[in-house]
Amino acid sequence: MDDSEAHSPTNNPFSLVDIFLREQVISVSETHVFSSNLLNKATFGFSRGRFYFNGGSTVVCPAGSTPASLLVRSWSVGERAQWRFADHKWRHERWKQSQCYTQSVHRV
Repeated sequence: MDDSEAHSPTNNPFSLVDIFLREQVISVSETHVFSSNLLNKATFGFSRGRFYFNGGSTVVCPAGSTPASLLVRSWSVGERAQWRFADHKWRHERWKQSQCYTQSVHRV
């Protein structure tokens, strides 16, 4: 888990936006050795970050509202197979990643 805070400038040079961030990340990896020449590795990861906004922002919102928070969820899955024979090496990799955004707003 990671908490951070930033004070970023906006289009108006006399204003700042305060952004607070909380991130959570987890990943799992498993390596299976079939033989001295054949190896397989599988990886799974998930992360979630929530951005809390105070003040002006560049996030696009419906008319008459200001951003309150943005939730970003991401997951990834990967697999790598590796085979060796004498001086030759063959490797095959697959990777998939997906992201989901959820935004909450305050009406003005």
